[in-house]
Amino acid sequence: MGGFRLVGSSGVLRTHELRLGGANGVFRLAMRRLVRFASVAMAAAAAAVVPLALTPAVAAASSCTGTALFTSYFNWFDNASPGMVADNIHILNPGATPSSGCVTVTGHPGVAWTAGAGKETYLTMPSGTIGGPVTVIVTSGPAVKVSERVQYYSSFHELWAMDASQAATTSYFTWFDKLSAGTSNDNIHVLNPGSVAANVTVAVTNATSQIVSVGPGAEAWVTFPQGTYNGPVTVTSDQPVLVSERVHFYQSFDEIWARTAAQAATKSFLNWFDRTSPGMAYDYIYVLNLGTVAANVVVSDPCMGERGLVDPGHVVGFTIGNGCLPTTTSCIPCQQYPAIDGPVTVSSDQLMLASQRVQYYSSFSEIWALPSSEALTTSYFNWYDKASPGMTNDNIHLTNLGNVNAVVTVTVAGNTPQTVTISSRGYVSFPGVIGGPVTVSSTQPMLASQRVHWYSSFSEVWSG
Repeated sequence: MGGFRLVGSSGVLRTHELRLGGANGVFRLAMRRLVRFASVAMAAAAAAVVPLALTPAVAAASSCTGTALFTSYFNWFDNASPGMVADNIHILNPGATPSSGCVTVTGHPGVAWTAGAGKETYLTMPSGTIGGPVTVIVTSGPAVKVSERVQYYSSFHELWAMDASQAATTSYFTWFDKLSAGTSNDNIHVLNPGSVAANVTVAVTNATSQIVSVGPGAEAWVTFPQGTYNGPVTVTSDQPVLVSERVHFYQSFDEIWARTAAQAATKSFLNWFDRTSPGMAYDYIYVLNLGTVAANVVVSDPCMGERGLVDPGHVVGFTIGNGCLPTTTSCIPCQQYPAIDGPVTVSSDQLMLASQRVQYYSSFSEIWALPSSEALTTSYFNWYDKASPGMTNDNIHLTNLGNVNAVVTVTVAGNTPQTVTISSRGYVSFPGVIGGPVTVSSTQPMLASQRVHWYSSFSEVWSG
């Protein structure tokens, strides 16, 4: 039988062995663990944190009612736990007429909202609110795009809402980690948007599966014992569910939605790779093979790359900068080591899911690689901030997957747009600007992401 197992460990490196069967079918890969890297004095930074410049509505609606025309969800809201500086729900109306509705955390009064045509608004819940799910309904007007922006100590994270059409009976994460130093929580949250109870099994390779029943319209979460460190995570259910993984790493917070086999591809992309900038302790691409035979995988940026084999149903971590990418006749010269460049291309001869897991100082962030089918000519971010204390970077990264140059206009509401011509990749920034929404318009399909450095934390979110 093939398998992916630990065969050695030293310092920050773990050597894993990928067995494909047969006398010569062994591939070994040195992988940097999510552990033992130089950390910063986050506690001191947290003590000096100034919340981002927002004054959201918090008034509970006495009659937050009406027929839901559109509904979207988050798994959890937390305005109560230590370190939770802010948890804000941002709502963007891309339509031509006003929208209004309600945001409710189960067991708490709802908060009404209104967003004008092409406008963005945001709200929060009263201090001390914690629970889930979070339900966002539109009772009048067009559909909206909703994100949750969280400040936890001196870290920042953003997540787009999901709707019931995105629920699935089988979904995946690439990795689970309740072993590495600094990982205090790694929880799998499950939301059932349906009308009957869902029986859910959450499995991590070589760990005892967790089984939970989730009532209609309810949310539950599971975790695994301390010391669990493996992947993939597979969530199966007899009803479609929405699943997210919420991680606390030192004094940072990250959340990512699960992906499904329907979203798997043989080629996917990430906007940027960085093992060079100060504080970038770890940047790995984790690849899950959803095929039935071993996958030949290449992870590369325009300069260099790494190739390897991934058994069916297994995960292997790749980084860039350990060498050159061999071609048929030569080796592409490595222009910089460690690597910093983009876009990153993940190619395979089998369907796969890939995620990028980054440690920046003592913060952790994860983002899924996207296939070209998810590139858009018009997309949005809810908010831009290069004005608040601690905001050192807020860059809009752009990858053109077309065959001709793309003319891209990035607009932050109320500010002068920036127009750039993108042949392959580029980015724009707006010094001193705070506001929203952000609109990305392109003459060619574009993958756009927002990469944010707030104090000593890093976060990235795709446009929606």
